[in-house]
Amino acid sequence: MSNKFCNTHHLFFKKNLDILNNKDNEIKFYRTLYTLNKDKIELLNKIFLEKITKNWGKIENYLKNLRKIVKVVKSSGNLKDFEIEKMIDEYLKLEKKMKSPKTFLKHMTTFIYRKNLYMELKELLFILSNKHSCEIILNKDLSKEKCSKRYIEKIIKLANGNMNILIKLLYPKVKSVKNYFGKIEYETAYMFFKCLKLMEKHKIDPVKGLKLDVKLTKPKKLKEILEDLELNYIMESGNDFDDKKFDVRSISEYILLLKKRGHTLWYAVNFVWNNIYGCGDCIINEITNSNVVSMNNIELQKQNYLTAIKIYIMCREGYISNINIFQNFE
Repeated sequence: MSNKFCNTHHLFFKKNLDILNNKDNEIKFYRTLYTLNKDKIELLNKIFLEKITKNWGKIENYLKNLRKIVKVVKSSGNLKDFEIEKMIDEYLKLEKKMKSPKTFLKHMTTFIYRKNLYMELKELLFILSNKHSCEIILNKDLSKEKCSKRYIEKIIKLANGNMNILIKLLYPKVKSVKNYFGKIEYETAYMFFKCLKLMEKHKIDPVKGLKLDVKLTKPKKLKEILEDLELNYIMESGNDFDDKKFDVRSISEYILLLKKRGHTLWYAVNFVWNNIYGCGDCIINEITNSNVVSMNNIELQKQNYLTAIKIYIMCREGYISNINIFQNFE
């Protein structure tokens, strides 16, 4: 079933993904949504209704075929932790009410204003436009598979560089308390870090497996790093660690001091990383933005996957020996 479905429809999905990947189309979509005033909407709705009425027979057939497609996608059960499934459910609910040109326009307009619709559609089409990924996501037994090296490699291949997809399918295999780093804003950083550790546990190098181009400079000796951390912190913030009651002898202790001073996880990780490796852009690949789970620090939340990779590498290189230091950051 999935083979036939994917073979039949993957070019249709690819064609629509190419349309959404066009930056000009994305700009036009958002500009149209957020710049229309009431008079313009009323005028456009009149024009749209005329065109919809004229082509209603074709639209009805399209809706019928689209309903079949989204029901097949939903039936696998593998998208239950994705926002995509909520989008599909909302569409199916509204689609039942699209019985005429007028009701089609009304309910499709509601659907178009769905939050993050553009990105959700891109994510869905990204999976379905590749025959291999399409077959994996439609496999009803996927979630029942035991976590093994083969399973992880399958998910990595399916995700094809999209960390949002990878984390949704891999993190459920992780045995751990939810969000060990504390704040909800750090949730995806923790989840992705645990996925990286899961890969490592199954003898998969996450850097190679995810095809990350990591260019690390030869690190300095620990004593030099700690001296640089101290000096650069004073220069950057204008403050010394006047509440420091002991000599800092490790990177972990320095991170604990940064936490004590009220700095965020993002600041601490980036500050320490830059002082170890002397660069903020050592990871050259474009890392997908992580999902935003709160309206606070939105741009920093988007960097959660990059933050997790930096934590993982510092752990792997022996600079951090205990991730308990990342608990309860502000």
